[in-house]
Amino acid sequence: MIPASADLPLALGSVPAATVFTVISGLGTLAWLLAYVLVVRRGFLDRTYGMPLAALAANIGNELIFAVVHPAEGLLRWSNFLWAAVDVVIVCQVIRYVPRELPSLGARWSRLTVPLAIAVATVLQLSFIAEFDDYGGAYCIFGINVMMSLCFVQMALARGDRRGQSIPIAVAKLVGTALFSLAMFFFSRDDFARGPLLTVLYVVCLVADVAYVALLRRLPAVRA
Repeated sequence: MIPASADLPLALGSVPAATVFTVISGLGTLAWLLAYVLVVRRGFLDRTYGMPLAALAANIGNELIFAVVHPAEGLLRWSNFLWAAVDVVIVCQVIRYVPRELPSLGARWSRLTVPLAIAVATVLQLSFIAEFDDYGGAYCIFGINVMMSLCFVQMALARGDRRGQSIPIAVAKLVGTALFSLAMFFFSRDDFARGPLLTVLYVVCLVADVAYVALLRRLPAVRA
């Protein structure tokens, strides 16, 4: 997902910056994987899906792109395979439960939105990567993370309760994205990682994720 290399700008004592980058991004990978597993568990318990459809579509498309089409380096490539595997389960949950969440579309049409959304999101990302030479994926990935964070907030507001969601999910999501942002800003060899656009994306993700945690604390587990 995120390019890592030697000759990075910071180090911690005698520990090379590239090693610090790997450790921080590895912890971010584990936090995100935990968030995904908790989403699956909460979805089955609440008989719904815990990841917004737009976020899921963009996410699984991104993971497949940077695992297969434009493979990321080292650990991050295998992280994408892991995330995609869990996302397949979430896709199955969405297909099963989406008619309950979108009753106005009916069962057939609500389910058809799932493969359509994934196809559109994947094509858009491939086009963005080619157009802006973003083969390292930083802009694409953090742009998606902003969209995902905002979608989670919108889903909680729309449902009015914590169905399919939980504070541990929100915290794991926050920690995972924050760690990746930290690794990029302080330990990337590339100056663009500390540029104005990505810096804004890091901050917006953090603010939205903190807001999501705070919002879930105020919402009931199940709407009365």
